[in-house]
Amino acid sequence: MRPTNKLLLLLVVVIVIVTAATTTFAGDTTTLCVAQEHDALLAFKRGITSVPAGRLASWRRGSDCCRWKGVVCSNRTGHVLELHLGMEEDQSYFSGQISQSLFSLEHLEHLDLGNNWLEFPSGGQTPTLWGCRKSLTYLNLSGMSFDDGMLPPQLGNLSNLQYLDLSNTVDGRQPEDLRSMQPTDLSWLTRLPLLHHLDLSGVNLSMVHDWPHIVNMIPSLKVLYLSRCELESANQRLPHLNLTRLERLDLSYNNFDHPSESCWFWNITSLTYLNLQENLLYGQLPRTLGKMTSLQFFDFSFSGNNLMAGVISPNLMRSLCNLEVLNFEYGLSSSSMTEIYESLPRCSPSKLRELNLGWNNITGTLPAGIGQFTSFVDLNLCNNHLTGLVPSEIFMLNNLTSLCLADNNLTGIITEEVFSGLTRLKYIDLSSNQMGPGFPPWLQRLAGVDYIDMEDTGITGQFPYWFSAAFSLAKKLDFSHNQINGSLPNNMENMSLHHLLLDGNQITGEMLPLPRNLISFSISNNALSGHIPESICESPQLQDMDLGSNRLEGEFPRCLRMRKIKSLILSNNMFLGKFPIFLQSCTNISFLDLSGNKLSGRLPTWIADLVAIQYLRLSYNMFSGSLPFSITNLREMYDMNLAGNRLSGAIPWNLSNLRSMVEKNDYPSVPFFDNFPVVTKRQELFYGDRLSDMVSIDLSSNFLTGVIPDEITSLGSLMNLNLSWNYLTGKIPHKIGSMASLESLDLSNNQLSGEIPLSLSNLSYLAWLDVSYNNLSGRIPSGPQLDTLYDNDPFMYSGNNGLCGPHLQQKCSRVNNAAKLGNGDNKKSDHVPDSINGLGSGFGVGLWVVLCTILFKKTWRIAYFRLFDKVYDSLYVFTKKNCARLARKTL
Repeated sequence: MRPTNKLLLLLVVVIVIVTAATTTFAGDTTTLCVAQEHDALLAFKRGITSVPAGRLASWRRGSDCCRWKGVVCSNRTGHVLELHLGMEEDQSYFSGQISQSLFSLEHLEHLDLGNNWLEFPSGGQTPTLWGCRKSLTYLNLSGMSFDDGMLPPQLGNLSNLQYLDLSNTVDGRQPEDLRSMQPTDLSWLTRLPLLHHLDLSGVNLSMVHDWPHIVNMIPSLKVLYLSRCELESANQRLPHLNLTRLERLDLSYNNFDHPSESCWFWNITSLTYLNLQENLLYGQLPRTLGKMTSLQFFDFSFSGNNLMAGVISPNLMRSLCNLEVLNFEYGLSSSSMTEIYESLPRCSPSKLRELNLGWNNITGTLPAGIGQFTSFVDLNLCNNHLTGLVPSEIFMLNNLTSLCLADNNLTGIITEEVFSGLTRLKYIDLSSNQMGPGFPPWLQRLAGVDYIDMEDTGITGQFPYWFSAAFSLAKKLDFSHNQINGSLPNNMENMSLHHLLLDGNQITGEMLPLPRNLISFSISNNALSGHIPESICESPQLQDMDLGSNRLEGEFPRCLRMRKIKSLILSNNMFLGKFPIFLQSCTNISFLDLSGNKLSGRLPTWIADLVAIQYLRLSYNMFSGSLPFSITNLREMYDMNLAGNRLSGAIPWNLSNLRSMVEKNDYPSVPFFDNFPVVTKRQELFYGDRLSDMVSIDLSSNFLTGVIPDEITSLGSLMNLNLSWNYLTGKIPHKIGSMASLESLDLSNNQLSGEIPLSLSNLSYLAWLDVSYNNLSGRIPSGPQLDTLYDNDPFMYSGNNGLCGPHLQQKCSRVNNAAKLGNGDNKKSDHVPDSINGLGSGFGVGLWVVLCTILFKKTWRIAYFRLFDKVYDSLYVFTKKNCARLARKTL
């Protein structure tokens, strides 16, 4: 080998060794963090009381903090530069107190603690320390709690800050201590010259009246989120608009109550995103909207004040060629489909993907030219007043995945051919139109659709043979409230359905095996008969099932695998047997309706194990025995109906355990299925989606005895209380007036005594009262509410002889008091009739004994008549002598 080659080889080896050593040395230095910062992070960890699983597992003393999860260090110096501890909305969160040691991280540039429930220590140096970390460029403190409800003005010293998130909602919720946050000054924001992202969503800014002027002094802003900030107006005048770089503006869920045209932001032509959802803006949308040519997303949904909502002028948005999402749901006043259609962007190619015009008062017909919007992915025209035929062009939109035309007056027969273009459709809702009669054959073309809603579309006839095969891959089918007859379709067990709704038809025959993946199944108000097959238990994912109002009979199978059931409605059938024992393992059930059957026996004590129960309806069965004392452990319950059974014994006294009736749960669940009635005010009322508003106890028409527990007055959220037609005794609880939410009170047909409590007049919401046919006494209480109730129902006090008052025939005397009237008068009225009845009965019995003896004993008859003749003769002589003596005296 030549010397030069040897020299080159040696040089290469030396370079490799030096490079490896350098790399190793550099690697070693990057794995070592600064000791002071290591200790500061551990101090921060000690202040956290709740840690999501695995998030801080690597944070251990003695290990390199630069390798800890969520920590990023400088490769050169080892200083901590970034701290990523923010949580996603669907994750659990940190909670606890933040140590002041966090401020010792002098080189920190990126701090993300967002979407956690953390708070800084009160007082001390915390406010001052905020302005000391000028290296920060990114700061996310969403969900944090600050002293006195104020945002630290020292944040204005962070001159390099570019991203600031101080929003106070966590996973859609707002912690109690954050609801009181109400800063009065935001002027410190103007000292952040590099700020391009600002999020104050959920912070109460109602006291910051100059907020538009403040944000206008931050020309670097590109993103501004002020959703749910209690802002009262956006009609301030800005002499000069500086927000020329602003791209995203979110002002949704505020309290703007003025004409739309007066808003200051319509001149920001750089906007790509504008969200005005759920404000009270109304009137003509300004023509300057048509100049916002960069706009891609515009949401004006759920706006409007009463009947005054947004108005679209002709050709308003024709030049918005970049518009992709347009949402006017619940946002427009009365207008025609033609006017709206003419105002939509006319660009080639069109970029409009989502158009939502649902829940408005749009009239007219669907234009045939709608087929030119080939970019449509989501088209929602539900709940309007559209008429006429459904144009075939709408079914040729190749990119359409979601179509809603429900709740209009559309008609016409759709041919199978028009569905050839809907290859991507996953959701179609044509409910509450007229797509019948018959069973539309074009439905076969929807084989790839996940959700099909044909409720109330005039479909008639039987299920076609192709039904199960055509919809074998569908996830939800709704054919309820039509006129479908005959039996259920065959081979349903092979379908992939999750939701099947067939309520309100004329389906007959017996239950057939159901799809095994079902989550919800509703077939109420049909004519199904026979027994429930055991195969119904083969749907372990089932959560909601409604078989109500059919002709089903026998015992319900012991479905031990149906442990995920949340709603079970078997009402108005002919089911027999005891309380279904399989329910003992259904601890997730919240709605149970077994009313109107022939179930019998005692209610089990383990009913208290169904801790998620909110609706318990067992009325009009044959349940007997005492009401389980443990039933008051159902703390989430706010509707208990056990009327029309054979229950006896006393009402449980510890009713204050019914927590949701004491103070109503903020988030009660509503049954998945259709409306359910509540019997209140002597009528059956349907609350629909507002069913959760009704808190009710109905124990009427049983054999309950004893007194009404005083603890019942602790149920402050109770709206309906019916204890009528029992054998209750004692007095009406004198604190009944503390049940401030009570709207209907029925205590009639019992054996209650004493006075009607004066506190009853405090119930300002009371709309129905019946205490008739008891043993009540004393003066009836007066008041505007009670007087009005009596005018509407003059029989509400009937059958109480001891009551007196201006409305009754029995007037109260001055000296009359409740004790005298209730005891003395009642005693007389009770005993005098009894004495008279006793004398009459005795006389009648004695007379019949004498007559029967005379009739059958001859010697008694002779003696009787001889005695009668002797008495007659004596009376005759006595009368004659007295008459003669009287005649002599008169001569």
